[in-house]
Amino acid sequence: MLARPIFGSGLIFARIPNRFQHLPKFELRSGERQGASRRFVSLTYRWLAPCRSQRLGTRPIRLGRKPRPPALSGYFTKYALLFGDIVRLVSKESNILMADKPFLKWRPHPWHGLDAGPDVPQVVHAYIEICPFDLVKYEVDKETGYLRVNRPQTTSSQPPTLYGFIPRTYCANNVAKLMDGAKRGDLDPLDICIVSERPINRGEVILNARVVGGLPMLDDGEADDKIIAVLENDPLWATVNDLQELPQALVGRLRHYFLTYKLAPGQPCSVSIGDAYGREHAEQVITASIADYEIEYGEAR
Repeated sequence: MLARPIFGSGLIFARIPNRFQHLPKFELRSGERQGASRRFVSLTYRWLAPCRSQRLGTRPIRLGRKPRPPALSGYFTKYALLFGDIVRLVSKESNILMADKPFLKWRPHPWHGLDAGPDVPQVVHAYIEICPFDLVKYEVDKETGYLRVNRPQTTSSQPPTLYGFIPRTYCANNVAKLMDGAKRGDLDPLDICIVSERPINRGEVILNARVVGGLPMLDDGEADDKIIAVLENDPLWATVNDLQELPQALVGRLRHYFLTYKLAPGQPCSVSIGDAYGREHAEQVITASIADYEIEYGEAR
């Protein structure tokens, strides 16, 4: 094993042996995290300062079977203690140093791992499952979080807008209470349709959506609301604040799509949609779905 102490610019670094490479990377930071960094530099300097006084320089030191001089024995003792202290310091301080980094080691589940939105219930996050002109219905797999092919469309209906769901929502009793004739919720995340001027032609993306209304869809006795929203800061739809301000032809296309997208030849239709509602009721549905989620899965940490 080679150990090479390097001194310069007032900072001290050491080349870490291979057996230490699996340890977490220790990073010097600025701002409010400087306290831990100063402790690290102070600790490093305290242990390696005696080596500097012995003028070891940058000359490699090779460990052999021959007895080492006392001065070198003291150096390697300090070197081992240094790494012991660094490991303890990292284990204690790493959460502080990395707390403000948004990176996650694994991909978060789009239903449970994302926030409901930056300004719920007015502005929410939407996870997109289906894009306009998709002829296959995709749904997020509840176990893995990846998109799964649910079924090919059996009719010529195509989704007129982006279609997905709001994370950390769940349609159960609180949502069902807001819809006439509903016996229960559909036990899925709350669906949302997003109007956008520019085409977005891929799924598995997240976006900010400003809520403007919704459609009260009843599917075999289950409440299956379809929230309608516009893409936040959209250059064409930015001034829309309520469903009545959207073209009625677009709302009619949404209604037709949801009345027909589950149709199968020779089977009766089990879907009905009441009168569309505006932004105020849509926000109540979103709030109820978040309450249902917290009952079923607990509050977000």
